[in-house]
Order: sequence, then C-alpha cells, then structure tokens
Amino acid sequence: MRTNLQAIGMLAALSVGLWTQGCDSSKNNGELGRATFVVDSCGGVLSDIQGCPLSNKLAVSGKFNLVATAKTDNSLLAVRSDLPGVLKLEEVSAKSYVATGMHVGEAKLIAYNDSGDVDRISVFVEEVQQLAYNEISSAAGAFKLQPSGDLDATLVLRSDIQSFNLFFAQLDGSSQKMLGRESFSFVSDPGLTFQAGKEKPDTLEFRYLRPKPGTYTLLINAKSGPGRFKLQITAN
Repeated sequence: MRTNLQAIGMLAALSVGLWTQGCDSSKNNGELGRATFVVDSCGGVLSDIQGCPLSNKLAVSGKFNLVATAKTDNSLLAVRSDLPGVLKLEEVSAKSYVATGMHVGEAKLIAYNDSGDVDRISVFVEEVQQLAYNEISSAAGAFKLQPSGDLDATLVLRSDIQSFNLFFAQLDGSSQKMLGRESFSFVSDPGLTFQAGKEKPDTLEFRYLRPKPGTYTLLINAKSGPGRFKLQITAN
C-alpha cells in the first residue's frame, strides 16, 4: 500500500509536469543524429499532450505508433528491433509501425534504408510499478487519498456535473511517467456508464456519465507489474 506522502508527491509531480513538456518530445533524435523517430498514441493523457519521449520507459504490454524519417530529406525509413523478444514491431502500413513492450529489458530501434543502417535509439521496457491519480481530474469533485483496506482514494462528485473525466498515470520504479497504451485492465461497477464513444479506453482516461446516487468503485491494474489503483466514487 502506498503511503499518503508518496501519493501526494506523485500528484504534485504530475500536475507540475503536465504543461511543461511540448509535443516536440514526440520527435526523438537517433543516437547518430541522422534520423528522427516520431512516436504517437503512446498512452499519454489528453492525446499525448506531454509528448512521447523515448527517454521514458515503455510499460510491458504497452504500445505506441512509430515512424522514422531521415534528417537529410525527411524520407521515411524502415525500422527493425534488435531484440523482438523485448520490443516487438508490427508494420501496419508502409514504414509505419506499432511497437509493443514484450519483456523487461533494453532494445534498440534501428532505422535503415536500401543503403544500410542509418540510425538507432534505445527503448527501455519495464513493469508498471505504480498507478497514480492525476490532479487534472480534480474538476470532477472532491478527491481524497484514503488508503484503507484495498481502497487507495475516494472521490465525491460535484453536484452540478452530468459527466466527469478521470485521468491516471503509470509510473516506473523512479516514479517517472511511462509510455504505452493498452497496458492495463480495469473493472468498474455496473452503475458507472461511459460517455458515448468512450466505452473502451486504451489509455488511462475514464470518461463517465454521472451515475445515480450511490457509491461505486473503479479498479485499475497494470497488465504487468504491481501497479494498481482502486478509487471509490460517490454520487450524492
């Protein structure tokens, strides 16, 4: 069980960091400076507003989209993984890929063309150690960290809202934000109904309609690692 102090520290870090990183962090320079590895749909909140820097670790089972371009002429490059058992690549269209974290470890993405290898970049894959509530969810109501039994926190919904959004982050062993969509499972009580078109979240964003008066729970578990978060939601 996390302590209050640790959890509050996570919230502060997430809140401060949210607006300080630009979307240019989705463009990652290769180790040789010859290629750009462009990542998107990496599991970040609000359509990856913090970008997708490959300096962050990728969650086991997590996915991101990838293309690589040559710095000389911006042409698309083919990409392979040197360790598919750690980081698997699937080519979904010409020189456009989905990367999936398969096992804890380090793999290199290698960009190449007909003339040979052009550039490379390292990706570190790790299990999710913690899940943290993100304070940008605070508009939903009064949130309180309350590690009691198997609960981590409680949320009492504001009386004037008809829908609400909850955001979480997956963290590594150093409490740093991780990359990767589809890296979690969840169970929410039947009384919690998703907003139209939001029924199958693949990122840690849960968009609900206001439920009938009562108490409900949302439980999120990392697919790999000890990360979990159980939130009790009350509608008066």
